[in-house]
Amino acid sequence: MIGYLIDTDWAVDYLKGVDEKVEFLQSQEDLYVSTLTVGELVEEIEDSDRRDQRMSALKDFLSGITVLSFTKQAAVEFGKIRNNLREKGEMIGDIDTMIGATAKAHSLEVLTDNTQHFRKINGLELYKEEKQQS
Repeated sequence: MIGYLIDTDWAVDYLKGVDEKVEFLQSQEDLYVSTLTVGELVEEIEDSDRRDQRMSALKDFLSGITVLSFTKQAAVEFGKIRNNLREKGEMIGDIDTMIGATAKAHSLEVLTDNTQHFRKINGLELYKEEKQQS
């Protein structure tokens, strides 16, 4: 069974009720989210007029998902990824790099629409990439 790390854009779409994302995520068992994604979601919610309602929806969403911390193993992956990206002259944002490193550290496939950044990370499995190539 494949485990999936949910990127921030997929989590936002799920919380907005985007049918395709809701149906897919509800049909999966091994779902994970990074603490970094949680931080990005809370940042967006804090700037909302419906903060309490949206925070409650986030808590419900997270209740069925394993939240992964940025571990030492992920930090090692982060350093390798950043070095590789720097050598290629293809740097991406640190949060995306850290989310990718977390996925690699846990051998998870990333659920994202941000393939432009994540496909630059060598050896990272992307759900959207697979679907586009099929």
